[in-house]
Amino acid sequence: MKDWFHTGINIYPYQFEKDSYVYILNGAGERMSTQYDSLENGGKFILEGTERDFPLTLHRTAYTGTDKETHDVEIPLTEGAELPRVKFHYGTVEFLSAAQEDTIYDNPYDEIEEPKEATKITVRYRTLPAKGIRKMYAVNLDYADEEQEFGRIPYDSSEEEKDGILVQEDIFYLPRGKWENITLTLKNPSYWVGGSYDVVIEKPRSKK
Repeated sequence: MKDWFHTGINIYPYQFEKDSYVYILNGAGERMSTQYDSLENGGKFILEGTERDFPLTLHRTAYTGTDKETHDVEIPLTEGAELPRVKFHYGTVEFLSAAQEDTIYDNPYDEIEEPKEATKITVRYRTLPAKGIRKMYAVNLDYADEEQEFGRIPYDSSEEEKDGILVQEDIFYLPRGKWENITLTLKNPSYWVGGSYDVVIEKPRSKK
């Protein structure tokens, strides 16, 4: 090809529609239909209503971002072993449990791949945010030795929320055996920047 093209993709922790994280409520707590225009140093809302809609509340959630910070951590798989905590700049990853069991790895999304005898390793962990303007809330987890890993069945990772903290669960399939520990890579932590806020707009005193 005489010409070449470069395509970039921006990936964010959450993909929001604009009106899901910045919107205006009327005095009855109902979301109002608005038109939002971006400006060089902010944004502009255009909406239709009457004085009965006041007071208005402008809501904005916190911004979100990712970091390139990476840590390798060894997770013991023996029963009763103390599990590690890994400190990042904006939070700490706390491992809650790690277990293994014999299974058969059969990827339903690959018709060619044959089922394999495997060890299923389930790891549960949570992210505790640090104090400050940036608060880490999640992290990506990979098995460090990818050549030895059979893989993961897509959507085999789950999460739940407990006491306002996200608890994540990841499952890895390794060659069948009794594993004493595994090394995991924690990378690309996600964090909130600042915090959500509400701005209350009272009814103007003048109609001008």
